[in-house]
Amino acid sequence: MTKFLRYNILVVLFITAFFHLASAQQGKYSDLIITEMEIGTAIEWTTFNEKDIKSFIIEKSTDAQNFEEVVTLAALENDNVKKGYSFVDLGLGSKGERAHYRVKSVHKDGIVSHGKMASITKEYQNHFTISNFEMDELANEYVLYFLSIVEGDLQMDVVSREDASIVHTELYNASIGFNKLDLGLNVVAAGKYELIFTLDDETESLALIKSGAALPENLMSRMESKKSNN
Repeated sequence: MTKFLRYNILVVLFITAFFHLASAQQGKYSDLIITEMEIGTAIEWTTFNEKDIKSFIIEKSTDAQNFEEVVTLAALENDNVKKGYSFVDLGLGSKGERAHYRVKSVHKDGIVSHGKMASITKEYQNHFTISNFEMDELANEYVLYFLSIVEGDLQMDVVSREDASIVHTELYNASIGFNKLDLGLNVVAAGKYELIFTLDDETESLALIKSGAALPENLMSRMESKKSNN
């Protein structure tokens, strides 16, 4: 009786383990393709079967042992249909740093499985990145949001898109972490510009089009006098 009971328990455990393994193996996808770019790291992979998969979690590590979540992407739930996924990690870092990535599949039954790990060495310095730019011409307000892993002077050059001349330059203090800056663009006349931001020998740019709806009084009067002289 005891042997029969042990036999049944072993059979149940074996069947349970088999089904869990089968569930974890149902999602099949290719190895990761990692491409380092100036603006970040592109992560791509292709799925061939996503049956019962709820989502994919991209994880990142600096030592190939301790991973942190970068982003969660919902699965498209395609069965036996080839489908490609891509994501750009804008994580900051210095040239020469090594990063390790892997994709974790989260199944609808709660089972989690990991794909193969892929590694890359950063070819570009990426010490700061612009996350958002907001402008309100009527209120003459221009706000820049960015992340930085260094501190120092952030230089903003306002460059005319007509003749590539620098029409205005300002310096701001950048701190480590999240930054919010009120930009002094209310003195810039109407026109099309490129905003060039430089920090720690690294540059990023934004396009700016000013309609002149909220030009300062001194610039408005100058423009009006120019028109009247003509």
